[in-house]
Formats: sequence, C-alpha cells, structure tokens
Amino acid sequence: MGYRSEVKSVIYADKNKIDSFINDNKEAFDYLKSEFDDALQIVDKEDEKIIFLSGDGWKWYPTFKEIQAWDNFMDLAEEKELSVEFVRVGEEPEDIETDYRGNPENVHYYIYPTSIIDVNF
Repeated sequence: MGYRSEVKSVIYADKNKIDSFINDNKEAFDYLKSEFDDALQIVDKEDEKIIFLSGDGWKWYPTFKEIQAWDNFMDLAEEKELSVEFVRVGEEPEDIETDYRGNPENVHYYIYPTSIIDVNF
C-alpha cells in the first residue's frame, strides 16, 4: 500500500501573469495536467487566477517524475515572482511539510495545516 499524504498547493497572481506563465510553460503545464488530471484546476477569482493542485491518499515521493515536475513548476513560478503555497500532511502526526514563496505582501496563506482528532472504534 505505501505511505500516503494529503497534498494541497496553489500558484497565483493577477490573471495576466498566470495566463502568461501557463503559456510560457505550456509543455510543463500540459504534462502536469495529464498526470494529475482533475486534481489540477484553474480557479478564476475577481482579481487573480489560481493554479490549484489538490489530492488525498497520494504517494508523494520526491523520486517520482510527476512530483519532481510539480516541484520544478513551483520553482519556475517563484522565478517569475508568482506566489506559491504548498502543504503536505503525511500519515504520521509530525509529518507536515509547508512551503510559502513569493513576496510576503502578496502571499495570502490560502492553505495551512490544521489538526483534528479522529476517533475510530
């Protein structure tokens, strides 16, 4: 079965910057869309556009090609001065990874981990 994680990540900026970013990195975006399918979406808000990746029960190993591709895509977004947020929560309580990039004034903290207590008997 393997170790599973819940993953949420967003890349965002004003609509024109995101459109240009996707067009400039079309091959990478198309690859990610083919790998993640409906888990990768574009969300239009009033003043900005968001590239949203959301999955649960994923094997999120850095050696996997699609995981490396998403990490590289986040790096490209950061280079273009877009805001990037990434949160991964593993099966163990201490296994939480967060990554917020971009100008602190422009990072909205759309994604953040929370804790819940699950009772299962």
